[in-house]
Parts: sequence; structure tokens; C-alpha cells
Amino acid sequence: MNYINFNDINEVHIEVSSRCLLKCLHCSSHSMIIENKNYYELENLENFLKVFKSSQCHLYITGGEPLLAPEIYNIIAKCKTFGFKVGLFTTFNTGENIEKLLMQLNDVGLDDFYVSIYDCCADLHDNITQTEGSFSNSLEAITKAKSFNISPKINFVLLKSNIFRLDDILNSLDLLNTDEIRILKLVKHGSAMNNWETIGIETQLQYHIIQTILSKKFNTPITISGFPVLKNCRPFKSKWACGANNTLLYIDNKGDIYPCASQKNQPARKIGTIFDPLHIIRLENNSTCFSDNF
Repeated sequence: MNYINFNDINEVHIEVSSRCLLKCLHCSSHSMIIENKNYYELENLENFLKVFKSSQCHLYITGGEPLLAPEIYNIIAKCKTFGFKVGLFTTFNTGENIEKLLMQLNDVGLDDFYVSIYDCCADLHDNITQTEGSFSNSLEAITKAKSFNISPKINFVLLKSNIFRLDDILNSLDLLNTDEIRILKLVKHGSAMNNWETIGIETQLQYHIIQTILSKKFNTPITISGFPVLKNCRPFKSKWACGANNTLLYIDNKGDIYPCASQKNQPARKIGTIFDPLHIIRLENNSTCFSDNF
């Protein structure tokens, strides 16, 4: 059996919360949120993380909404004591004061976060999250993060509602002075399967739009995820165009390990479990982007 090389892994995404106050039309964690259960404890996570080189590895904690996990601050603090850089994939929609959240995250040493933004228009963003006020909460976190020494970044998913206005949207988001705008390919899984007629766009069109965007200049660094044919999928130099199972691992709320988030709903793509960290399979055929056959 061929297992991963731990020395190559520099990014691990970890689900720690099965709760979320939003109801995003494309949510890849829909079934997990309905179940509302996590299957491992902090101790299990600690034992798993001990096999990695913390000095070269960036952990990103996700969910659901990770800020709704009661143990989130303990998790961040523990990961920091191990020497990892730690970030969040979040929306900051928790019902709590944004500045209070940022202060607490600063206290435990959070390095950065990616906030999910779906439009520059509040109404259109909130239509995707199906939650009024979600845009304003996320925007407040972005604009205040640097005053708490936390690096703010944007995750932007391509959707039918934004793809033909992408230039205007990116120019608007560019003015927010974040440290990165990361454009994500829309994958047909989770809630997106049921809402595809409303939000879905064919992969070939997504590739075409990305090619156009890559030819333009912005003040904010623009990175892309899910288009390895056009540009490396991870936002750093790498010998692999696709980081999944090479430099990147994804841990779901059951503790199961997948090559990346786009594959987490594909049981056949499971490569291991955090309960047996020394036996994570190195896939030879790392076909990560299931909708790329066009």
C-alpha cells in the first residue's frame, strides 16, 4: 500500500462544527448540518496532528460555521501551541458581536480567515445564504480584522447569479483591502444538487470565465481553486497543479480523511481516518474535480 508523505503536507482542512445559522443554496455540508453531530474529540485531533511538521503546515478550521463550535478557541490555542499556523473558513454569522469575536480570536493567536462572499450587493449575497444581514456581518469582520492583527481573505464561489457580473464584483471586493480573493469552482454536491437550476453553471463556462479573469489586474491577489489545468489549485508555489492528497488533506466531522473538500461527499474517495494517522492512502489516480469532463 502506498501512503502519503507527511513531509509534503502543508495544508489541512478540519471540520469541527456541524452547526450553521445560514442556509446557503450550494452548501456542501448540508447533510452534516441536518445531523448536527461530531464524531471525534479534541484529543483525537491532537493525536492526528502530531504526525505533521507543524512549522510548515497551515490548518484551516471549517464546518458548518466553526465559530459556533463551543471548543473553537481551545482548538485554535492547542494547534498554536503545536506550532501550526491556524486559519478559519467562516462567515462570522453567529449572533455575537463581531469585535468581541475578533478580540477572542486574536487572544488565541488566529493567523487568518477566509470569509465566504457571494456578491458585492447585500441583497444578492443574502439571497444565496437565505439569511438577511449575513452580508453585513461578514463585511464587518473583513473590514475590522486587521486592527486585531488577523489577515482577512475572501472565498468567492462562482454562481449563476454572479458569474456574468464578475468584473464589477471583483472590482468592488478589491476595494476592501483584503489579503486575497480566492475564486472557487462551484461543485455539484450537497445543497447545490437540489438547487442546480437556480445557481448552477457548467464547468466549461466556469473555466472560460476564469481564463478571462486571470488576464486582468487587481490590487488584491487573486487566486483560484478547482481549475488546476489553468493554474495551481493552492495559493502557493508547488510542483503539483492539484494539491489534493499531495500537499492538502480534508478532515470531515466523522474524522474521515479525503484529498480535498470537493471530494468529501464521495465515499469512494476516502483515504483514511484521523484515528489511524499513519495509514493515509496516497492515491495514484487523483481525479479531484469530478465535473471537469467536458
